Amino acid sequence: MKLPAIWGLITSATLISGCLNTTTESNLADESINQQVQRYTACEKIEALVTSYGNDFREIKLKEISTRISQSWSAKYHLVGNDCHIISWGNQVATYSCKLEVPDEVVAQQYFDIAKSETAACIDDSWKMTESPSNNKKGLRVAFDNADKGISISAQMIPTEGLLKQSWSVYYYVGDIKQP
Repeated sequence: MKLPAIWGLITSATLISGCLNTTTESNLADESINQQVQRYTACEKIEALVTSYGNDFREIKLKEISTRISQSWSAKYHLVGNDCHIISWGNQVATYSCKLEVPDEVVAQQYFDIAKSETAACIDDSWKMTESPSNNKKGLRVAFDNADKGISISAQMIPTEGLLKQSWSVYYYVGDIKQP
């Protein structure tokens, strides 16, 4: 083998091992955060979301996710399902949003009821609760609004119709009172 080929192999191996170590260290850090977060109660999570709302959820952001039209980060913890993100559209205040797809309305109702009752148990009287049909009148929406802080916490369950099957989606949102 010629010397440039050997140097190429050594360089490639070094770069690959560097990537693997970085990935492993990153995964270990994520696991450590996940272990800490698993000990948080729902009220501690909700309180942290409300507190960090004013600084674009800086304490809740985990990893930035590349998108074309917004800035997005994975969240350190999830109040509904395992797909929660912090999203910022340009200069607007960031929002915390979760989505969980479930097979039927009964399961969606269970998640919705848990989100509603846990949120209600974790906030004080300065929040106003409103419950209504969702936009398509087939689901439900509950919102807890705090006009003094300009923040809304809401949950919604809606049917998601597909070509071959129907499922339900449950959403959880913490963000600007004017945008849910």
